[in-house]
Order: sequence, then structure tokens, then C-alpha cells
Amino acid sequence: MINEIEIEIEAGTRDGQGVEKMGKGKFEILNRELFGEAHRYRVERCRDRFDSIVYMTFDAELADPVTGGPACIRQSESLDLAVAGLADEAELSHLRDVWSLR
Repeated sequence: MINEIEIEIEAGTRDGQGVEKMGKGKFEILNRELFGEAHRYRVERCRDRFDSIVYMTFDAELADPVTGGPACIRQSESLDLAVAGLADEAELSHLRDVWSLR
């Protein structure tokens, strides 16, 4: 199992018309779980260089242009925001239980 991940960090431009690259980020992976229909999505609980917890959601149906692996579609400090609209309440509850986030 990979214990670290390095991703390109992008953000929407202020005018809302595009995306700009912000740099690269390196994260220590603490946990990972698959969810969604046919396990389409993967959420990873990570620690960043500032020792903060970050949740990253990947979509197996979208390829990352650099790695060819699943694309990171969300990054959030909140599990709820990282999986919003992708996980139903039962899956979210399961993720909270697995990672003892209650």
C-alpha cells in the first residue's frame, strides 16, 4: 500500500473562467476506503505537511492526465464535504465509523 501521495494542486481563477495550477502537494495517507456504486470513488484521509488532516476523493472513471490513475476530484478538511453528493447517508456513516469520527 502506498503511504504517500503527491498531487498537482489547482484552484479556480478569481473570475471563475478557468483553473490555475497552485503547485504540488505531498500527503501522508492514513486511511483509504472505496464507496459508491461499483466502488467508483475512493476517499483518502491524509496528513499534510502542516500536520492537518485532509480528505481527498478520487473518481475511478476519470483519469489523471499526469499519472493515468484515478483523478482527484475533491480535497477538503471535512469528510462530509469531500464526499458530498457522492455518498449516501449509510456510506457516510460507515466512513465515520471506520475512521472513528463520531
